[in-house]
Amino acid sequence: LPVCVLGRSLDDQVVPGVILGSKYYLNIYGVIYIVRSNTSEGPRSLPPYSSQTGKTILITGGGRGIGEQAVKKLVKLGCRVIMGCRSPEVVQKKFDDTFKDHSVSGSWEVYHLDLMSLASVRAFAQTIIALDCPIHVLINNAGIMFGDRKVTEDGFESQLATNYLGHFLLSHLMLPVLEKAGLADSPQGL
Repeated sequence: LPVCVLGRSLDDQVVPGVILGSKYYLNIYGVIYIVRSNTSEGPRSLPPYSSQTGKTILITGGGRGIGEQAVKKLVKLGCRVIMGCRSPEVVQKKFDDTFKDHSVSGSWEVYHLDLMSLASVRAFAQTIIALDCPIHVLINNAGIMFGDRKVTEDGFESQLATNYLGHFLLSHLMLPVLEKAGLADSPQGL
C-alpha cells in the first residue's frame, strides 16, 4: 500500500521534490563554475582588433556609459568618431582631457543632438550630411530611462521619443550616406 500523507500518495510528493532538488543542484553548479572560471583564469578579454583607420563612425550619446567606452576603443583603433550629444561642450572637453597626450590615431568630433526633438534630429542629420564624408557605421546608443514622465515638443512621451523615434528618424535620414560608404565589391551591411 502506498503511504498517504495529508491525502496524497508518496509518489506525488517525491517527484516534485526530486525535480526541485535537481534545479537547485544545477543552479549551484552553475554559480560554482562561473566563480571558479572567473577567479582561476582571470577575467576574459576581448580579442585584438585590427586598425580601423579610414572608417567613420557616427554614434549617439557617446558621452557616458557604454557609449563613452565604445568611443574610446574606436578612437584608439584609428576611427574618426562623430558623436551626437545633448551637451557637446562637456563631452568634447571630456575626450580632449582623456586623449590629451594625442597618442591615438583616431579623431573625434561632437555635435549637438537632442533625440527628444525631431527638429534637432533633422538638424543634426543635415550637419552630418554637410560634412560630406562617408559614414561606415551608425551606432544608435543614446537612451534614457527612469525619468519623470514628460511629453516632448512633438507630443511624444520622452522615453519613446529618445529611445525609439529619434533613432528611427536619424537612421532613416542617414541611410543614403551609409549606403554610399559601401564599396561596389563590399557593400555596407544594412
